[in-house]
Amino acid sequence: MTKPTSYVQPDTYKWLVLTLAAFTFTFVVAIPQMSLPVLFDEISADLGLSLVQVGWIWGFGSVMGILVGLIGGPLGDRFGPRRTLTVACLLIGMAGAARGFSNGFAMLAITMLITGFALWLIPMNIHKTCGIWFPRAQLGMANGVVSVGMALGFLTGSLLAATVFSPLLGGWRNVLFVYGAVAILFGALWWLSAENAKDESRRGNQMISYRNAIGQVMRLRNLWVLCIAIAGVSGCVNGLLGFLPLYLRDLGWQPAVADGTLASFHAASLLFAVPIALLSDRIGSRRGVLITAMLLIGSGTGL
Repeated sequence: MTKPTSYVQPDTYKWLVLTLAAFTFTFVVAIPQMSLPVLFDEISADLGLSLVQVGWIWGFGSVMGILVGLIGGPLGDRFGPRRTLTVACLLIGMAGAARGFSNGFAMLAITMLITGFALWLIPMNIHKTCGIWFPRAQLGMANGVVSVGMALGFLTGSLLAATVFSPLLGGWRNVLFVYGAVAILFGALWWLSAENAKDESRRGNQMISYRNAIGQVMRLRNLWVLCIAIAGVSGCVNGLLGFLPLYLRDLGWQPAVADGTLASFHAASLLFAVPIALLSDRIGSRRGVLITAMLLIGSGTGL
């Protein structure tokens, strides 16, 4: 990594940035997020939470995405994705670790809201980073690689958090403390990474106000359609993943087997993320790939 004031353009540096982006998805976003469903049994027993309260806690991690979806992109445009990712990782680290001090539903809910706010800054700025460093012909591949990082983290968190990490570290609170420290480390790595000179110049020449930026986005009809579709898919997937381990354990499944069932979902994502991204590059149709994927998600969940 270089000092943040240096601007580099070597073709090889983009792969270093892509690696950092993928591992940010793995260790800052995915592992902590997907550890919660398998830790909810332990957390609810410790804090005396009902199933309804567990559902609220899981939902609070996503509700801030409604707000961040409007301001996260303009923040990345205004300050650059590197600076935005630095702040987001640091905030996730502090708020995420603070969840380990929770003594009841209220404190856990508040810290989940703050963590969720910072969490949703990361995906859009990771993908923006890919768009800055990689040409259009390689963009599908780059986004596929970071998606693999996300899938790897989801797989690791769901498979190991309750059965390995929690016993090893002495309980769910210490697990969250460690996750927070890792997020802060990644914040430091983003701060030490180099800016893309092309993006720095473009931001200086094309800076527009937040109001104008939102106005331009709100007038995009296709974006509204995409948002509605993503809302449906996210609700389907998050509802399934958030409660599946609890339901299977209540049915008498062994914890490791219940968590492994959740992990199998993410194992499939890990295997197919890059091939599907490369396919979209080859056929040149993102819409066709998205429609097919949504149909498979709906039918798979129903089955």
